[in-house]
Amino acid sequence: MEDPYLEDVRVYRGADVGSDHYLSIAKIKIKLKRQKKKASLPRRFDTSKLKDPATGEQFEASLRNRFSTLADPPPGSTVWWEELKEAMTAAGGEILGYKKSLWEAWISDHTLKLISERKTLHHRRHTNKSDNNDVHHEYMEKNREVKRSAQQRH
Repeated sequence: MEDPYLEDVRVYRGADVGSDHYLSIAKIKIKLKRQKKKASLPRRFDTSKLKDPATGEQFEASLRNRFSTLADPPPGSTVWWEELKEAMTAAGGEILGYKKSLWEAWISDHTLKLISERKTLHHRRHTNKSDNNDVHHEYMEKNREVKRSAQQRH
C-alpha cells in the first residue's frame, strides 16, 4: 500500500553523520489541525537581585507602602486578593524587573572544529584505498572525540 503523505524520498549515502546509518530526506504533505492559542506564560521576576541588601530593603519598603493602602478584606471577597496580587506584581516589576532569557549555543567551536576534522577523515577514508585501515582507525578515534566533546559543556 502506498503512503499518500510521502511525495519524494531520497537517500544520501555520502553524508557523514558519525554512524553506520544513511541520511534520508523526504518531502511530506500533511494537513495540520488548528491549535487554540495558549495563554502566554507569566513573566518571572529577577529574584536574584534580592541578594543585594539595598535592593531587598527597597523592595520591602515598596511592598509596605502598597500594602498600607489596601483596606481590610470584606468576608468572602476576592477583590482584596486581586488588589494584593496587583500590588505584589507592580512592586516586583518596578524594583526587581524581569528575568531575561539567554540562549546559549549548545555546541562549542571546539566541537565544530572536531566535526570538520572528522569529515575530512571520512572523505580520505573513501578516496584513498591504500592506507584505508590506518585512516579508518583515525576516523573512529576522531568520532569518539567528537562524541565526548559534544557531551561536555564548554
